[in-house]
Amino acid sequence: MYFRREELSFARYFIGLISIICLSATLFTFLTFLIDVTRFRYPERPIIFYAVCYMMVSLIFFIGFLLEDRVACNASSPAQYKASTVTQGSHNKACTMLFMVLYFFTMAGSVWWVILTITWFLAAVPKWGSEAIEKKALLFHASAWGIPGTLTIILLAMNKIEGDNISGVCFVGLYDVDALRYFVLAPLCLYVVVGISLLLAGIISLNRVRIEIPLEKENQDKLVKFMIRIGVFSILYLVPLLVVIGCYFYEQAYRGIWETTWIQERCREYHIPCPYQVTQMSRPDLILFLMKYLMALIVGIPSIFWVGSKKTCFEWASFFHGRRKKEIVNESRQVLQEPDFAQSLLRDPNTPIIRKSRGTSTQGTSTHASSTQLAMVDDQRSKAGSVHSKVSSYHGSLHRSRDGRYTPCSYRGMEERLPHGSMSRLTDHSRHSSSHRLNEQSRHSSIRDLSNNPMTHITHGTSMNRVIEEDGTSA
Repeated sequence: MYFRREELSFARYFIGLISIICLSATLFTFLTFLIDVTRFRYPERPIIFYAVCYMMVSLIFFIGFLLEDRVACNASSPAQYKASTVTQGSHNKACTMLFMVLYFFTMAGSVWWVILTITWFLAAVPKWGSEAIEKKALLFHASAWGIPGTLTIILLAMNKIEGDNISGVCFVGLYDVDALRYFVLAPLCLYVVVGISLLLAGIISLNRVRIEIPLEKENQDKLVKFMIRIGVFSILYLVPLLVVIGCYFYEQAYRGIWETTWIQERCREYHIPCPYQVTQMSRPDLILFLMKYLMALIVGIPSIFWVGSKKTCFEWASFFHGRRKKEIVNESRQVLQEPDFAQSLLRDPNTPIIRKSRGTSTQGTSTHASSTQLAMVDDQRSKAGSVHSKVSSYHGSLHRSRDGRYTPCSYRGMEERLPHGSMSRLTDHSRHSSSHRLNEQSRHSSIRDLSNNPMTHITHGTSMNRVIEEDGTSA
């Protein structure tokens, strides 16, 4: 309407290129999520739905690039129109479908960004865990899909659909300034204000935690890295969105002047009434519209920076080579990958294990109290095992030989005579009675022989400790 044919052709190719880039980035984010759906949990999960929304937005713009102006404009015909006109209303089904998908997912993407700031706020200020935030997922989905759906239905009922001859899609508020103010600018401004407020509150709270609470250097680095990622992602989203809002404000302020100028220049050509006493004339700049489309599409690209990591590369390499990981552990649950856990599986059961406190992390909840409790339980088990071993060794050494001395017997013979677990059920009375039956000379003799050549082998494959002692004198 305002531009020459070659300018429109350049704008379409430009929008098509940007839509392909945005579609590739958001599609990569979504496919990375599908490879391992348990990797991105709340408070990060809204980034995936945010990427899905802008994937659909970029797809609609790419379809508009392929369709050119066949849907957004009515073809010229000698009987009705001497020139092509912009599609308005819902009589064109294809245009209506493009509008519904584009407007719905544009608003839904902004709502999901607000929900992302809400989840960050809940994790940073009230210190909600991932499970607690995930319980509100139904409310998040109802808001993210319900609000845009309601606005879309209202616009369909009001018949406010308009074709865009530059991008080839259909949207709202392209020529109707009131619809632009109440259905585009007002929701976007509200989302930005709420999102920035929650984001700043969360960052301030995390910074206070970093300053006031002494953390280990590793956890300090993780917290700072997490804050930097939040800040960078938010800036990459807010700057393009604010530019789009600025373009909309400029559009709605000068739309009347642009239309008056166009009518003044084309009224004689199209045989329409010319405006009376035009005092101000202005033509729009193509750069303004290109900037609006660029920022409206590039706002979905930051999602790829959140999933971009070595873990993502490893997952894709495993996927292409056909090696699917059985279980990919989140950063918040990396205790399974720590050497302490591996050592606890391979350690001697008689040796107590002392776990080191992992401190506070951005997602995990490992505390010093839980580590101390686990250490106490292991210590009790190890003490019980050591008492069991000592009792077994002591009674195994009280076998009377042919010469009248008490010498250590083979563990195999003891295992045949004693049932499993009998050693652990010995009471103090039975131990004292068995000791009472030994005379002083034989007990000293037995102890002296055992102190000369003891050789003990303990194996953990059986339910009782195996003790093999050889008599040096018989050898």
